This record gives sequence, structure tokens and C-alpha cells, in this order.
Amino acid sequence: MKNIFILFFLIIFSVNAEEIKIIAKVNNEIITSKDLDDFCKMLTYRLEENSALSTTDENFRKEALERLIEDKLILEFAKKQNLQIPSSLIDEKINQIILNFPSQEEFEEFLIEKGLNITGLRKRIEEQILVKAILTQYVHTYISISPQEINDFYNQNRDIFVSPAKYIILIANAQDKDDLIAIGKYIKMEGLEKAKIKYTDILTELEGSEDTLRREILKIVQKLSTDEFTIKKIDNRYYLIYLEKIIPSQQLSFDEAKENVRTYLYNLKFKERFHQWVSQLKKKASIKIYE
Repeated sequence: MKNIFILFFLIIFSVNAEEIKIIAKVNNEIITSKDLDDFCKMLTYRLEENSALSTTDENFRKEALERLIEDKLILEFAKKQNLQIPSSLIDEKINQIILNFPSQEEFEEFLIEKGLNITGLRKRIEEQILVKAILTQYVHTYISISPQEINDFYNQNRDIFVSPAKYIILIANAQDKDDLIAIGKYIKMEGLEKAKIKYTDILTELEGSEDTLRREILKIVQKLSTDEFTIKKIDNRYYLIYLEKIIPSQQLSFDEAKENVRTYLYNLKFKERFHQWVSQLKKKASIKIYE
């Protein structure tokens, strides 16, 4: 499956025959309806777990347009800094994309099919590297988190730093559903421990949480009671999923939580500093919205 990096370029460069109109202008750069549609698609892909998300939702599109305007301003500012991006770095990123294809030929066929070209791809990659460099210089370097801040925040918010509940499950999969039905019947008749021995090569024990279990598996597990199993089809195979035990969430110690605290505080300060910096760019810019 192609990663989100591939999808990003597919979205950005894909040919769209629908009517395109200008919806905003940022200094001398225009934003078209296609730009916004493509950006919305990318955001919904990243947030696909939010089933209520819709690319046609008016509030969502307004927020997306605001982010797109900010992206234009940041990129324009980055280009004015005359930063030199090594060709080797761009080559490295392109090679990472190519690795997602079985061969160079299939990568080139992908470009042709989507109306893409290497020149445009290189330009987009260079722009992303530029933006990252500028954010490092004007946002990240302004952020620091002291050990005392981490300690104070943990002590004031202990209740939010807990480990997620863990599920101990047994899982087996097969092309033929009847094979799993037979295992299920054996579990009911002889018990789980005997089934583990009899089907040791088929039943696999897993321990996972909401963060680590495959989403399709998690949805099934969350509907089960302990010592209960079900058989469901996922993709092209059948799965027997047995919920053996639930380990409740537990309070994290300071040592266990400090990296999470640091990340949380860093993200908080990043948003604050980013908003301040981008607000300054907006004040100096000419922004017109036509939609």
C-alpha cells in the first residue's frame, strides 16, 4: 500500500477536469477551487478515523482554506530567504518514493498515469524542505521545555497520564471460515487451554491497546466480553478473535510519563509560537478571499 507521502503527490498533481475557479489571492499567489479540494482530500485522508469529517462541510472548508493561506505565506517567506537546498537531499526524498513501487518502470508509469513529471515532483519536494527549514528557524528554535516545567505539569495533571487499557487476545485466520468454526467449537467444548495446545500453530496470542492494535481488530475486540470470541471477515480472510483478558489502565509514574509530558508541552508551545509568527506574516500580506 502506498504511504501518505505518495498519496500527497498524487493529490497535488492529479489532473482534474472539473471547473476551476479562483477562490483566494495571497499577495501574488492564487488559490483555486481545485487547490482547496485537493487540500481537503489530503486532510480527510490523514484524519480518516473521524467518520463525521466531510470535504463538503462549510466549516471544515473554511478552516482548510485558512491553513492553505498560511501555507502559501510560509512558502513565500521561505523562498525569499534564499536558502540553498542540496540536490542530494531532494534525490533522497524521490528515492524514498520510488521504493514504494516494485520497480522504476512502475514508478514512471504512475507519474504518466497521474499526469505528473519529475520536474514538478522535485519542485514540490524542495518547497516542503524549505518550509521545514523555515519552521525550524522561526518557530522550533524559540521553544524550550525545562525539567521543572515537566515536573510541575505532571504533578498538577497526574490523572491524565495513564496507560491505555490492554487487551490480551488470541487470534487465528484462515481462507475457509469452516476451519475457524471448528476451532471455535473446540474452545467451547474443551476450553481455551486445551485449544491453545491443540491449535498452537494456528492460534496466536497478542497483547495490544487502542494505540497498537489494528483498527479493524480493535473495533471487534471492544465489542467482546472476556472469554468470548467471534469470527469476522477482514479483507479477504476470516479471523477468529478471542478476548482472553483486559488489563485496566494504570497511573503512569513520572519516569514513564515525562516524555509524554514534554511532547504535550512542546506541541502546546509550538502552536502558540506558530500562531504568533504566522499572524505577523498575515499582517504584512495582501489577502483576498472570493468564496
